[in-house]
Amino acid sequence: MARALVIGPKISVGCDGCPESEHQDFPRSIADHGSTRDTPVPLPGDGGGASGRTSNDPQVFNRQGFVDRMLGDEEFAHQIAGTFVHRLPGMLEEVKKSVDSGPVECLRGAIHKIKGSAANVGGEALSHAARRIEQNEMAQALPDLIAELESQAELLMQALQAWTI
Repeated sequence: MARALVIGPKISVGCDGCPESEHQDFPRSIADHGSTRDTPVPLPGDGGGASGRTSNDPQVFNRQGFVDRMLGDEEFAHQIAGTFVHRLPGMLEEVKKSVDSGPVECLRGAIHKIKGSAANVGGEALSHAARRIEQNEMAQALPDLIAELESQAELLMQALQAWTI
């Protein structure tokens, strides 16, 4: 059974180490999952010129959007950002465990949790990278997509830490 983790007014659902019996209808791992897509979803920055970035690329940290979602309360936003920075490594570890040996549904839940949590704190690029993984069902593209997710996670954590100091 998936467990709910309450963070402020938002609820994030995941399945940390869920037992196999809960997902018997799903393949054992993403590598066992058959592809239903003809081509992988492109990574952020593909075709973006020399810098790899286009004006439509999501921001690493949209501070104003985040503070606006916190109803302008910057102190509360700092608290939420600190909680997110503290929990993000665990969320990434959940993704890694799910990729290595977890049911596909656990990977989907872990990715979805990162996507929503990052979007809530203004981490547009990380949320976008997670969405690309959700949309891509080709196992061979997964290593590149996970690497992009980890890269964006690191950039967002640095930005949030710099902002909350």
